[in-house]
Amino acid sequence: MAAGAALLNTSTPTTQNAYQKVASSAASVSRLKAAVLKEGDTDLTILKASQLYETIQTQAGKPIVAIKDTPMVLLSKGKKSFVLFRNKTIGTGTYKTASLGLVVTPDMYIPAAIAVKNRKESNQSLIKEAKLHFKFNKIPEALKAYEYISFEGNEVLILEYCNNGNLKNFLDKYPNDDLLFKSWLAAKMYDPVAKMHQLGFAHRDLKPENYLLDNFSNILRIYLSDFGSVISLDDIQARSQLSGTMLYLPPEVVKASHLDGVSKLIPDEIAKTSPENWDKWSFGCILYELFSNEKLPWDIGNDRKAAAKHIMSLAKTDPSTWIKKKNIPPAIYKLLLGLFASDPAKRPSDKEICDQLEAFRLSTLELP
Repeated sequence: MAAGAALLNTSTPTTQNAYQKVASSAASVSRLKAAVLKEGDTDLTILKASQLYETIQTQAGKPIVAIKDTPMVLLSKGKKSFVLFRNKTIGTGTYKTASLGLVVTPDMYIPAAIAVKNRKESNQSLIKEAKLHFKFNKIPEALKAYEYISFEGNEVLILEYCNNGNLKNFLDKYPNDDLLFKSWLAAKMYDPVAKMHQLGFAHRDLKPENYLLDNFSNILRIYLSDFGSVISLDDIQARSQLSGTMLYLPPEVVKASHLDGVSKLIPDEIAKTSPENWDKWSFGCILYELFSNEKLPWDIGNDRKAAAKHIMSLAKTDPSTWIKKKNIPPAIYKLLLGLFASDPAKRPSDKEICDQLEAFRLSTLELP
């Protein structure tokens, strides 16, 4: 059985947050050990949660204390306690590094991803992203934030830990053609995007690397992450700032940004583009990669200008002429035709996208 199918519970995955997921100290210690071992540490002594919590809380109000001869940093904010493992880097992104860490309560440990960045680099952007994380905590499929702490010239954002890494790496490691798994992934991936739009925001950097997977209790969950490019739909000034990843940019943004070196650069043209429709094109790129098992047609190496020219060239043609039908189910192919419409206004609505993906998911449940 494919790895995804083995992890996937075909019932609706729970949307409880991590505080509710861990039922006991014993269970949380077991999960912590598994997480730490996964990151390459075979010599970690685990204190009882109550002991570690008391240690952190009795540091006379000091915001950070390094434990001598151990690769840990203790953090506290009010009655909330956290541990950062300094040598356990688990990823990079908007922040310089994200390391394995813990949320510590008197009863349990909860593994966390702790992102750290020096305040001198861009304090306002860090504060903005932290606020967005807490705003999106109400979206079940968005990566949860636990706390935001400032200490000794650093900004720290404490997030949920996802033990299966990002979607790109997961699919590279466990390639499969299981339609049940892929249909579930597709439906779950667009839900947070649609809900973000409902709240008045657009992500602007959708790509497989920004979806994280977790299979605690053998139930696979997928979360949208990295909100560094998110803007309010009403923020015209922010619209004029180019963001995102080249391969997932829609043609109207490529053209307005003069990325192909040919299109005429028009002042404030990016500001006239729709961030919502930007997300739809980017999501179409993810669907194409997921179901075709191939690279995007314009993924031709590290030459950004060549890729941009290819995007602009294909945008002048009907997407049916370049979307390869091989491996792509008819329902997904039909949706891709809409998502890749060169006219942004003709791309389907969020409701239409969600409805079509859910209908396809349900149809896969009926397969023999």
